[in-house]
Parts: sequence; structure tokens; C-alpha cells
Amino acid sequence: MTATATTLRALFADPDPQLKDESSAKHRTLSHSIKQELKGVEWVASQSDLIAKVAELLDIELPPLLIQFWQTAEEIEAALNESAKTPDKKTELSLAEHTIEGTLHPAIEVWIGPDGSLGKYRLKFTVELHCELTGVRLIIKSGVILAIELGTCDVKGELKYGDLVLATAPREGAGHIQFGPAVALGAEISGNSDASRSCSRS
Repeated sequence: MTATATTLRALFADPDPQLKDESSAKHRTLSHSIKQELKGVEWVASQSDLIAKVAELLDIELPPLLIQFWQTAEEIEAALNESAKTPDKKTELSLAEHTIEGTLHPAIEVWIGPDGSLGKYRLKFTVELHCELTGVRLIIKSGVILAIELGTCDVKGELKYGDLVLATAPREGAGHIQFGPAVALGAEISGNSDASRSCSRS
């Protein structure tokens, strides 16, 4: 799979079918959790509609997301600061085999009444990612990571509402990404992500 076509949605399996089955424990658990979050407001949309919206939360490109995680690492931050001192010079930074673990908190906004006049609520979800990267090279200029060049990334993850797992990664046939020559960056992470992000590397 090429990195240019890789969103989290492409990497994650479809949400668990049990979530749409009214007789399943997962469906009841999700319904109960949402009702508590909405503080007793009657949920009129179908759970199928909600699950479709949940899938849209994963329309986030992975390469820019990796960049945001990398920028919290001390050695990469130092390289970016050094690059900013010579803005006309392009630098290549090779990374050793490493792991990134990151957390996103995308949300769905629920409006009650016309234009939310009777209330606005946010259903907050959690995306946990585990990325194992090998042979990655970054192209840096003016203190900014411009592109990912070469290398591979293996992704695992979970999409959750509270403690309930809604979908997992990788889906069959996905999860292993081969970066080609100079995967250019520039797209921001989708506004849907509303993410407070944490990152650790090992």
C-alpha cells in the first residue's frame, strides 16, 4: 500500500457488525454509554447512522499524523531547530528502527433542536495507534519536515468509545505501508480529530 493513499480508515477494519445488531451486548453497551453522555436526551438517529459517522472519524492521513508524533521526539526537534538556522538548506535525517505509540481523541458533535438551540454535545472517541517503523528517512528544510522518503511502517490500533472497542487495525491486507520516494506532506490532520495527542517512542 502506498503512503499517499493511506488513511486510518483504510488501515482499520470496518466497525464491528454487532454494533448494529440490537440484540447484541455491544449494541446495548454503546447505546447505554451514549444515553449517559447525552444526559437523558432522546437519541433519534439510528445506531447505523452513528457507526457510519464513526468510520468518517478515521479519514485522517497517516503521514502527517506521524509527523506530529515525531515532532515531540527530542532528537527530531533538535534537528528541526538546527535546520531553521539555515533555511535555504535541505537536510536528510535517517531514523533507526523505532516505535511510535500515539493517541487521538476525535469527536462527533450532536446538536439537539434547530442549529443546536436545545443543546450541543460531543461524543468523544479514542484512537490508539502502535506504529513500527524501519529505514525511514525524513526530508527537512527551514525547520519543517517536508517529506517521508523510503522506509516501512506497520500499524496496529483500536478505535474505542470509553472501554468499548468499535474497530481494530489492521484490516486484512492492510497495515504494512511502504513509503516510496519522497511522500510529500502538507495536509493538516482533519478537523474531525479534535485531538489531544500523546506520543511515546521506544
